[in-house]
Amino acid sequence: MRSPVFLAVTRRLRGLSAALALHRRSPALAGAALSLALAGVSVQADASLHLEVTLDHLVRVSDVALEGIPQDAQSQWEEIPGGGRRIVTYTRVKVAQKAYGDAGQEVWVRTLGGQVGDIGQRVEGEAALVPGERSVLFLKASQEGPLRVVEMAQGQYLVRKEDKTERLKLSPYLGKILPSRDEKERARAARVLLHDRALGEAMGVIRQARKDAGR
Repeated sequence: MRSPVFLAVTRRLRGLSAALALHRRSPALAGAALSLALAGVSVQADASLHLEVTLDHLVRVSDVALEGIPQDAQSQWEEIPGGGRRIVTYTRVKVAQKAYGDAGQEVWVRTLGGQVGDIGQRVEGEAALVPGERSVLFLKASQEGPLRVVEMAQGQYLVRKEDKTERLKLSPYLGKILPSRDEKERARAARVLLHDRALGEAMGVIRQARKDAGR
């Protein structure tokens, strides 16, 4: 029988390995996942725990921010570095308006997860682009060619109409968010500054944040 010490060490090593896997997908996950792993808490590679990101961070790491309308999508199997064979989805997005960045009338966006035949895969916390569902997206060029949503679902805000006003809403695909311990950082969190804000006003806030970041 394996000793309790052996089992505890094994769980911790697995947690560290998973934390590194999370870092490959999103650097913002690394701090929270690594802290949990060092504390002896097991973290799955597809865990839905995410360190809250600031709007400053989103505008610094993204190349494009836009309001877009997904048109159609295609999913396929691909080899993911460090992640094995996974399903990925490529979605054609019609550009309604840009906050900043270089984009034409439409862009292709690559996300993890999707369905091929009878097999479906879902990555907790990943953005999901549903045809016809308008979103404000923070995007970055990827090695594969198409753009990707930065910081997974934290880089996606749905556009919803309430009382004749179009407002930004948090993505329903968010995992559990771990707020910063720093009060000033919490106040600059993207979801604090953008959630429930009118679309036009939100786009202005995003443009100003980009300008303030010197991009």
